Amino acid sequence: MVTLNSSEPAGAHCTFGGTKLEFGPDIDGDMQLDPGEINPALTQYLCHGEPGFACWDLNTNHACDVGSEDKDADGSCTVADCLAPNVTQYIRNGTVQQADSSFNVSGSGAVGGTFTAGDRVRVQTNNDGLYNATTLLQLRAPSQPGYPITDVLRVDNASGLAAIGQLGIGFIPASGDGTRMMWHPFKAAFRAGGVDGNLGHWDDANVGFYSWAGGFNTRASANYSLAFGYYNLASGAYATALGYNTTASGMGSAALGYRVTADGAYGVALGNRVSTNGFDGAFAWGDGSTTTVPSNLVTASNQFAIRAAGGVRLFTNSGLTTGVSLNPGGSSWNVLSDRNAKTAFQPVDGEQVLAKLSKIPLQTWVYKAEEQQPRHVGPMAQDFHAAFGLGLNDRTINSLDIDGINMVAIQALEKRTEELQASTRQVQTLQQEVELLKRQLGRIEQELARQKR
Repeated sequence: MVTLNSSEPAGAHCTFGGTKLEFGPDIDGDMQLDPGEINPALTQYLCHGEPGFACWDLNTNHACDVGSEDKDADGSCTVADCLAPNVTQYIRNGTVQQADSSFNVSGSGAVGGTFTAGDRVRVQTNNDGLYNATTLLQLRAPSQPGYPITDVLRVDNASGLAAIGQLGIGFIPASGDGTRMMWHPFKAAFRAGGVDGNLGHWDDANVGFYSWAGGFNTRASANYSLAFGYYNLASGAYATALGYNTTASGMGSAALGYRVTADGAYGVALGNRVSTNGFDGAFAWGDGSTTTVPSNLVTASNQFAIRAAGGVRLFTNSGLTTGVSLNPGGSSWNVLSDRNAKTAFQPVDGEQVLAKLSKIPLQTWVYKAEEQQPRHVGPMAQDFHAAFGLGLNDRTINSLDIDGINMVAIQALEKRTEELQASTRQVQTLQQEVELLKRQLGRIEQELARQKR
């Protein structure tokens, strides 16, 4: 349900004029009441009362009673009669400040015009209780149809402050450039800081319902949005923009840092000069190594992308003794493998590893959920776990484990190779000896044959 307030001229609905309140459902969701959405049955009017009485009209009969109301005895009742009291010891109405004037009100009072103070207005309660939420200052508006709120501002003696409003009632308190703290009850929105450049960042068109903006030239133009800092924009519903010149334009997006943009729904941009490039559900983090925003950091929706020219370090314990890292400019992970970080050492039988490896099925395969379906080669986690019992479960293979198994197998094969080479050398030696014996035997046979002749 939304409302539309407009001025109502004097006439059948309001004898002395007033305000017309129209209500209806927000069919198109633009948070504005369009002509086709108005329900005439709900229309109400806030009407002005009849004109007040003149300051000299003591008996409120709208007539000049010369005997009692013509104070200056000039035969007529004018404003001058309001300034010429015929009794003393009360403060008279007028436009000139009276010297040494004070008053004490023990009950309640009413001011029909403007109450003006010289240097300051001080309100002090005589209640002896300390910080007991006693109302010190209370500004109240008369209750009207469609606007049941009476208190609009309360200040208590513990410095508590409450500015009270109702959604869809009222107008933006201030527009244009300037420095201000502003509560806009119509949209339940809050602003604090400053705007300039005639950009209209805090005008009604750039104020979302239930939005907050603070700092300098920030904008929270979408519903439920938040923008704080310097030239930040939260234009997506439920979006957050913090820092310097950040933009969160996607629904539920967040941009925090320096010149970062989260322009896809549910995206997050952090750090320095990065953008989610319009992709939904993406996370982008940038370091301070560049002065430009790359267009290829995020290349797909639901992607996690970071730029860290100083490298990446990921630790999996509080002591920072286990984890992985990427070197600056590197493209592969460094896995922590410090001997001092390990315990429970046991030897490995290379021949057994080779025997088990020979029985593990090796195939090429495709991950069901991987995009573009590239082929891979290797064992299944179930077979690997059944053979070696390594890792936490039979659904994953730790890269350290498979690297270790491969190295054990390589060592075992190298041992076999050395033994085979030694055997080969022995065979070669024997072959050389046989050849030598053959030649010797040949010479003997030749000598025996010669002797027989």
